Amino acid sequence: MTTDPDDDIPRGDVEELTFRTVTGEVVRTMASVGPDEPAAPECLAARRVRLADGTELRQVRVTGTGTARRVGYERLDNEILAGIRLHEATETVGYPAEVSRLYGYDATSAEPFALLEPYRGEPLTVAGQYLLSPEQHQFQVSLLTGLCWLAAAGIAHRGIAPSTVRWDSRQTQVTDFSLATVIGAPREVIGTPPWAAREQRPGTASGSVSAQDDIWAAGRLIFNVSTHEELTDRSQIESRPALRNLLADVFGPPEHRPTARDLLRRLNEDCPAPRALDSHSWLDAGRRSFYAMRASKHPDMIAAPEDGDGQGPGHPGDSAGPGHPGDSAGPGRPGDAVREPPGQSPARPDAVPPFVPPQGGNAADQPRGTRGLLRRFR
Repeated sequence: MTTDPDDDIPRGDVEELTFRTVTGEVVRTMASVGPDEPAAPECLAARRVRLADGTELRQVRVTGTGTARRVGYERLDNEILAGIRLHEATETVGYPAEVSRLYGYDATSAEPFALLEPYRGEPLTVAGQYLLSPEQHQFQVSLLTGLCWLAAAGIAHRGIAPSTVRWDSRQTQVTDFSLATVIGAPREVIGTPPWAAREQRPGTASGSVSAQDDIWAAGRLIFNVSTHEELTDRSQIESRPALRNLLADVFGPPEHRPTARDLLRRLNEDCPAPRALDSHSWLDAGRRSFYAMRASKHPDMIAAPEDGDGQGPGHPGDSAGPGHPGDSAGPGRPGDAVREPPGQSPARPDAVPPFVPPQGGNAADQPRGTRGLLRRFR
C-alpha cells in the first residue's frame, strides 16, 4: 500500500460503493478510502474517499451500536434530507458556496452513508483565532447569507457553532446538517450551550422551530469572532457600537428576533436567496424520490397513504433519539396517514411510511424512529 505524501487517502484501501446522486443517478464504483477523522458529528464517522474517476468526497456513515446507532441513523437522515432539499431549492439559481453540499447517498443498506463535497477552509475553532479585522465584515455577510439560503429552503440548522462553520479567508461555509430539521417542526432539546438558543435547551423547548432559532447562535459567533471573547453579559455588546447595532434583539425571544435578511440589511447588504419556497411545489419531488427509493428496496414497507385521513395518537417511545416527545406516529396500516405535529399542514400524499430494517441487518440497531424524522422534512 502506498500513500501520496500530500494525500491521506491510502491508495491500497479500496471498497465498492453503490449510491444515488442528488440528481437521481445510480452509481456503482470502486473508491479509495482514508482513515476515520478524529472529529465527526455525534454517533457518526467521517472519512475521505476518492472515486475511481478521481472525484474526492467526504463520506459520513453510522457508527456504534444500540441507542447510539439508532441516533446515528437519525443524524445521517438529517444530513441526507437537508442536502436533497437544498439541492432542489437551488437547482435553478445555482448552489450557494456558503453551505456544504450533498453529492450522493445510500439510505437503504444495512450500512447507509452520505457523500458530501469536501468542506472548504477551516472550522472557526481554528480560523476564528486569526481572522483579521478587515475580514470581519465579509465573515458576517457570508455567514448571514448562508442562513438566508437555509431559511429560503425551510431548513433550521440547529447546530451552528465554531465547529460547524468554516472560513477560507473569503467565505464562510455552514456544514454538518446532522441536527437539522424543517422550519415548523416541534422544538426539542438539541444542540450545545452556549450556541444552542434558549428555546433548544432543557426546560424551555416549546413551540415550533423558526428560522430565527439559528440567529441566536449566529449572533454569538459574530461576537466571538469579532472580540475573541465569550459573551457572558449584555454590557459586552453595549460597549461596542457596531455590534450593538448589528446584534440588537438577536438574543431576545425568537418571535422578536431579526431574520438573517434583516441582519444583512443592517450591514447594507442584500440577501440573494428567494424569500420563501413553496413547500407544495417541485421541491417535494426530491423527497418523494428518496422515500420511493427506500420503499422499492424494502417491499415489506407500508405504502405511502393516498389521502389525508388521520391516524391514531403518536407514541413517544418510537423516537430514534432522546428528546423527541410525540415525534412518531402509531404503527400504521396501508392507507393511513402520518399525523402531523401541531401547527403543520395536514398529511399529504407523500406521507412517510414506517422504516423496515434492511435484510441481514440487526433490527435492534435500526432507526425505529425514521418515520418521525422524515415527516419533519416533508
